[in-house]
Amino acid sequence: MAKKATEKEDLSSKSYEELEKMAEEIMTELSKEGIGLDQSSKLYRQGKAVLKEMEDRLEKLTKEVSDTISHDGFSFPSHLTKKGRGS
Repeated sequence: MAKKATEKEDLSSKSYEELEKMAEEIMTELSKEGIGLDQSSKLYRQGKAVLKEMEDRLEKLTKEVSDTISHDGFSFPSHLTKKGRGS
């Protein structure tokens, strides 16, 4: 469990662009021929953690923008909100 917290901290210290690059690198590795089951499983878990961090950041930013727009008397388009995306 302590390892998961450390991995999360490592991801939270990276920029969004660094996370994108990590996701691309993981996909490249997963696409290689001859990758073993253990390695592919490890890469899948890493990729899932990276994508979760990216999604969390985007969701937080969307909420901040939505709150700002709503505060100014405008409403955020529903197709750009989590509720409007069917999640």
